[in-house]
Amino acid sequence: MIEVGSQCSYPLDLLRALHSFLPIFCRCQLYFCREHSPADAHNCTYTRTTESSSAAAGPSSPLQRCAADKCTKPSLESFISSSDIEGRTPATCPSCNASFCAEHRHPKSHSCQIKPLEVPKNEAARALLAKNFPSKAKAASARRATKVPTDPVKLEQFRKLELMKMRHSAVPADPKDKTAGIPLDDRVHVKVAVDDSAEKVFWVRKVSLPALQVHAPFISPKVFGNRSSFGSSCFPTQIIVL
Repeated sequence: MIEVGSQCSYPLDLLRALHSFLPIFCRCQLYFCREHSPADAHNCTYTRTTESSSAAAGPSSPLQRCAADKCTKPSLESFISSSDIEGRTPATCPSCNASFCAEHRHPKSHSCQIKPLEVPKNEAARALLAKNFPSKAKAASARRATKVPTDPVKLEQFRKLELMKMRHSAVPADPKDKTAGIPLDDRVHVKVAVDDSAEKVFWVRKVSLPALQVHAPFISPKVFGNRSSFGSSCFPTQIIVL
């Protein structure tokens, strides 16, 4: 038994048992193949009933035709445009949103002109504001040095809190070190801020603190000249060692 599609309801096709894999449902509640789907091709009873009931009120509006050039067949959308099914999917081209018949429904068959994607208004406005009024908050927060308290009690609290933050985001200064292999008690955490760049947090072994110089060029190539020493033109604006 063929489970995909439906048999065309056109009388001759019923005799021939013509099966359509893409049947079209007409307003007369019958399925037809592409050739017999237009109302005038299968003597649609729905059209005749509508015409007879509205004869006194004047001529009824014709079905919407296919949007393809020189095609006079009704569009697929015209058969379901009056449907009251909530949330139904329109029978239109997904690229150009035009309505076509069964023969021209594919984009390649009607030389589809794809509409450009519209940029949401809020995104365009946000991009315009960012271009004309660049935010200085991030740059200011990056340049702002951490204020170290002078009170002994507050200083101790500051050190504990700062150490927790540094341990959470620190990376090994020496690429050879692995985070899982070095206990926390054997590490020295270093926070470095250079000019207006963001702060960088590293950790080094307590026995190899100079390894920070190995990673120094990755903080700011303009400041550190090579892998062995700090540059002589300028220095980090803040260094916190815990």
